Amino acid sequence: MKKNEWESVIRINILALKSVGLWPKFNEENRINLYTLYRVICVYFFLDGSVFFQILYVFLVPSDLDGLTKLMFSLLTKALVCVKVYFLMQNLKNVQRLVTALNDDLFQLRNSDQWKMMGPALFVRKMTFVGFWSLAGTTSTLWSVLPLLDKSFKEFRLPFPAWYPYDTKKNPLYEISYIHQVIGLGIAAVVDANLDTLISSLMLITGGQCDILCDNLRNTKPENFAQELLMSIQHHKLILSFAENSNRFFSMIVLGQFFTASVNIAMAMFRLSMVAPLSSEGYSLLFYVSAITIQLFAYCWFGNEVEIKPLTTQL
Repeated sequence: MKKNEWESVIRINILALKSVGLWPKFNEENRINLYTLYRVICVYFFLDGSVFFQILYVFLVPSDLDGLTKLMFSLLTKALVCVKVYFLMQNLKNVQRLVTALNDDLFQLRNSDQWKMMGPALFVRKMTFVGFWSLAGTTSTLWSVLPLLDKSFKEFRLPFPAWYPYDTKKNPLYEISYIHQVIGLGIAAVVDANLDTLISSLMLITGGQCDILCDNLRNTKPENFAQELLMSIQHHKLILSFAENSNRFFSMIVLGQFFTASVNIAMAMFRLSMVAPLSSEGYSLLFYVSAITIQLFAYCWFGNEVEIKPLTTQL
């Protein structure tokens, strides 16, 4: 088997994070170079900047219940993405070591049958990834073009209410603010979708390694029993270390995700009761709630798979 089989599972996530400046080369995350400047522009100017001006709107601009609920669930989602970025950058070396550990000889597949064992879990991951990406992309697109669809752009309405230190009802300041929010939303969608699927993939790999370890023990040859048993013990220690380091990275992210998702679903459903069911905003809310549901499903499914491996796996 090829040595990069495991990396192929998360390759698209790494490429996507790299495209928004969040995956520098190993040990270069603190160096000042063009990629660092690119990360500052993507993360701090577009992502954090758009969230910052929307938070200012909540505190500085009087708003009714309709306007507040319209902003808050999307704002909470993007604010959580900013928190996820923070934890990713704080644990970047650890995460990159996890990726490097996938190339360890003990983690490699011995035959094609072991790769087939991963088939059901990989299929669920693929369907989850495609479903979440499709729904998140559709939601982001609808949010971005909503002022165009309902023609409220003629009133200089932005995709999201925000307070800027200038008059956004003048050209070209309106267009600049509009583009700023759309790019920030796009970056938030890329980070959210790929970071969540990266975390679920780490869970998948942890559970898959348990299955592979058991398969190796079942097929231990009597003539090499001592050597293969020693390798299996080392493999088991490596799995435990991999799981512990993974949990250290994403435990707070998962906590924040479940808390924020619960609030967002409630607010989105409340907002859905205030708009026309067949309107553009109504469709965007339905896609949004569906995306969050799949997002939580991925965490629950793959987390549960890791939890039950020691109970269901038999030698």
